[in-house]
Amino acid sequence: EQTDTWIQTSGQDVDVLFVVDNSGSMGEEQGNLSSNFQTFINQAATWNNDYHVGVVTTDLEGDSGLLQGDPRYVVNADWQKFPNNVKVGTNGSGTEQGLAAAQAALSLPLIADSTQACNTDAECTEPDACVEGFCGGPNRGFLRKEAALEIVFVSDEDDQSQADLNFYENFFKNLKGFFNANMMHVHAIVGPPGGCTSGAGDAVAGNRYIDLANSTGGNVISICEQDFSQGLSSIGEIAFGLKVQFFLSRVPVPATIEVKVNGVPCLANGGGKTNWTYDEPSNAVVF
Repeated sequence: EQTDTWIQTSGQDVDVLFVVDNSGSMGEEQGNLSSNFQTFINQAATWNNDYHVGVVTTDLEGDSGLLQGDPRYVVNADWQKFPNNVKVGTNGSGTEQGLAAAQAALSLPLIADSTQACNTDAECTEPDACVEGFCGGPNRGFLRKEAALEIVFVSDEDDQSQADLNFYENFFKNLKGFFNANMMHVHAIVGPPGGCTSGAGDAVAGNRYIDLANSTGGNVISICEQDFSQGLSSIGEIAFGLKVQFFLSRVPVPATIEVKVNGVPCLANGGGKTNWTYDEPSNAVVF
């Protein structure tokens, strides 16, 4: 017999990294993302989250995982600047390496941080530079240890990063700890299986992004959708809202699962509705 217990809370800290394809075919999709960003951030307002939201490109050769825009990432007070940040242009490499770019953005030396105050780069030890008054990497301050992490890939091509998918999955999960699965999700706004066609052009299937989203409990949205508002809102519900998926610490015999909320038994089916289900692929109870 195994008992897993969770405390449901709102207002958690959340770091969100958008990884946006900046190759030649992505102008309209970036505009779609920019104009509908508010539907995503509205979920944070609903649940009183403290957030960091940044963007990097899929161009590992040119931008190398560096946060784009000014400010480098937005917070609650200046989120209105992000729709401009996410318009990263269309001059990037046609070899889209979104997974590798996200890994670089969330790794040393880019996320190096320190408490050493500075006025110039010369006051810091290389490779650190003086970033907003403190020595560190160019992405310093974005990734917070205690915050949840959400990564959103937006591309009309599949990932072409060199390492296999397991490498990136393990890297991202390890950032928050393998036992903190509810603190990290990958989401994909990409071509669905088989690809798709829209007024903005064609998109091939983003299979690597899709597989990673499915394995981390994230959402998958078709990049051929004319309006990203509903998709972004659904991603925001996972990123900012109360948790609906709870990963079990052991593999159960499904018929023996008992769920209690505030100590009161909660039936899987009751009152004419489905209250929760057991999702075997992710070994989780989903409300």
